[in-house]
Amino acid sequence: MTLLSKRTIFGLIAVGVVAGGGWFFMTERPVSVPVVVAEQDVEVRVYGLGTVEARVVSKVGFEVGAALTELLVDSNETVTKGQVLARLHPVAQEARVARAEAGAAASQAAILKAEAVSSGQEQSWRSAWQQTRASRNSRRAARLRRRR
Repeated sequence: MTLLSKRTIFGLIAVGVVAGGGWFFMTERPVSVPVVVAEQDVEVRVYGLGTVEARVVSKVGFEVGAALTELLVDSNETVTKGQVLARLHPVAQEARVARAEAGAAASQAAILKAEAVSSGQEQSWRSAWQQTRASRNSRRAARLRRRR
């Protein structure tokens, strides 16, 4: 055999020994595996996609329309029965009360006028109408004083 072929054979044997040693090292060595300790009282967690809906939904609204002046609770807050949730501006309601009082006073005056005309006492009707008007004005002044 020639020198070149001896070198080739020696090189092939060296590569074979290195490959065999690598294979043995990778497959036959002991592998360390971490052991997990069992936990107790583990909290259960559930994950999922979707929406949460209330079992009971209550619609809250006002019986009358007016501007909101004060909002005392926020969405998702717990409230108790009878608790004030919001306050409305009182001007619109006071105007409705004043119109109703004026209508009642006008009706009262019409009744008095009809009675006076039927009995021929128109002068008596005028004095009764003026008394009704004065009473209405005094109620209006009292309401204005309370507002201040």
